Amino acid sequence: MVDIAGVGAAVSNINFALFGSEPSDIDAIAGVADIYHVENHNFSVKKTEYPVEDGSNRTDNAVTMPEKLVMQGVVSNLQPFVFGLVNIADKSRTKEAWGRIREWKNNREPTRVVSLLGIYENMLILEADATLNKDTGQALEFTIILEEIQIGETETVKLAPAKLSESADTKASDIPGGLKQALTPGAEKTTLLKDLVKGVSGIFN
Repeated sequence: MVDIAGVGAAVSNINFALFGSEPSDIDAIAGVADIYHVENHNFSVKKTEYPVEDGSNRTDNAVTMPEKLVMQGVVSNLQPFVFGLVNIADKSRTKEAWGRIREWKNNREPTRVVSLLGIYENMLILEADATLNKDTGQALEFTIILEEIQIGETETVKLAPAKLSESADTKASDIPGGLKQALTPGAEKTTLLKDLVKGVSGIFN
């Protein structure tokens, strides 16, 4: 017997897919979801403030925070058939889908996300949860929370051969604040005493 709730979910997914402008997907788990039926997009800017004498705060900077994205997807053991009927394709589809999500979580690798509102690069999974109950029937509903990884750019500086040679010949003692040999407690006084005795001995010789 085919669960009615599962049939309803499959039909609604078909309708959404037909009218969607472009199917959403997550590269790291491409093809896992039959459809992502809910998307929540979030971006924010954080301002920094400092107090002034009159008791108010002044804003001196604004920082763009990483963008966040919540994707709610559905994967079903049912597949659309002819004349509005459905077919139970594979009872293990939901289990395998959740296994793919867990594997991605364990790898901790950023990925690209294609959404209805645009493409996100370098998105990392922060959290995922799944729902199974009498209402979902032959379908698995899951939610994935992602956050943008902001990657900094490095600049490479090329030095002329003369500069490299000069840097190599420079001793640590020639650099202000460079390497200094540590003295044991009392060693400095001992050295001064030896110099004094040596100087006195030179007078009488």
